[in-house]
Amino acid sequence: MRLRDIGKPWFSWADLKAIVMRAFSDPMSELHRKLNPDWRLQTPEVRLLSEIATIQSSSRYWQVAKILNGQDVPQTYWETRYGLPAEEVDEVDNAAESADAAARARAVANEIMAG
Repeated sequence: MRLRDIGKPWFSWADLKAIVMRAFSDPMSELHRKLNPDWRLQTPEVRLLSEIATIQSSSRYWQVAKILNGQDVPQTYWETRYGLPAEEVDEVDNAAESADAAARARAVANEIMAG
């Protein structure tokens, strides 16, 4: 399919919408990777590992603070946040809603194709 085929019986606007909507939820799609440069950070595995690393960083900080008994903790041991910034996590969670919208768009496209 090519962009010039939009509007033809074999490639409707609903099909294009379904492709674009799927791009928001499918990290294997080239379109998704072009639209979202941070796509590697959005997989559940990476998010889980970044959360574990963040927890370990906090644990290390508090252990050093306990050892130093109230003295200033060296910057090397300060807490670090790994993964996506907190405000971007909500955008990633909205990808599930986009997947539902893509499913609805596919259903509409299938109805058009059948009818």
